[in-house]
Amino acid sequence: MAAADPDDSSLTHVDSTDETDGYVPVAGNIDVFTSGVTVQDTHDVHDSLLFARLAASKRHNMKEAPRDWYGMFVAVLANVGWKMNNEQFQEFHQSSSSSSFIDFVSDTMREAATEEEATAISKRLRNMLSSPKKVKQFEDLISDGTNGHFEVTVASRQPTVGLTLLVNGYYFSLRTRGQHHSFQMRVQLSDLFFCTSTARLELNENVYATARQDIRKKLEKRERKIAKKKSKEKMEREPEEK
Repeated sequence: MAAADPDDSSLTHVDSTDETDGYVPVAGNIDVFTSGVTVQDTHDVHDSLLFARLAASKRHNMKEAPRDWYGMFVAVLANVGWKMNNEQFQEFHQSSSSSSFIDFVSDTMREAATEEEATAISKRLRNMLSSPKKVKQFEDLISDGTNGHFEVTVASRQPTVGLTLLVNGYYFSLRTRGQHHSFQMRVQLSDLFFCTSTARLELNENVYATARQDIRKKLEKRERKIAKKKSKEKMEREPEEK
């Protein structure tokens, strides 16, 4: 397995204080879980997505080459056991109508999601918007105000298939310099350069079982490195604050 060990603290876990609502922001992802998904499933989804995103970000600049970034992202997922049934990457063309990001995401995901998945996605996105803290936390992760990228994923466990994952990626930049977006605000979609990616994956649990421990070790090593770096920075600031 190709190892990814970049030192980018912006891609670390962000723990929600309320995980019971199914919403957990992880490294620019909104992860949604339908009924039947186990606790181990949630750990496997979180870890494999973060691992793949780190590997893609180490190889490609998402803002400058989103298609290459996405190709690496799904390749790493496939390497650790996620079998891809179908995928697409396309630029979104839109009329001069306006829409909020939340409505745009709901509409585009509904095209690929099952009814249960679409309902869960819409509920989680609305839940996120009800908390200004969660919105701000998420926006700081995904965008510099002009350019950004995030994924919305929904995990389901089906009796005949097992654990499945629908991943929709959104890569965007405002065409007009000096503008600023918010996830809640309405924007003229013609002002956006927007690419979307969609992939439906199934987990080969036997393959992932052999990769699980290695992935967790690499992520823990990275988390320790980030914690050490933050501790050092804090110690360096303390004399100045006295």
